[in-house]
Amino acid sequence: SLKELHMTYNNLKGTMPSEFFELPKLEVLAMSENALDGTIDTRIGKMDSLLELYCYGNKITGTIPGEIGELNKIQLVTFA
Repeated sequence: SLKELHMTYNNLKGTMPSEFFELPKLEVLAMSENALDGTIDTRIGKMDSLLELYCYGNKITGTIPGEIGELNKIQLVTFA
C-alpha cells in the first residue's frame, strides 16, 4: 500500500482532498506550495501511520486541530 504521497507544486485548490484520509499506511504526506485553503480536517487524527506532514505555502486558515495530537508516530509537521 501507499507509504508516501508527494503532491507539492501540483496546483491543488480548495480544501484537502478527503481521499488523503483514506490512506491508512501513509507515512509521508507532502502537499506544500499549492493553493489549498480552508481548515485542516479533523480526520487527520485518524492517519495513524503518518510520520511527516508538509503543508507550507498554502492558504490554510483556522487553528491546527487537536486531533493532530493523536498522531503518535508524527515526527515533522510544517505549516506556514
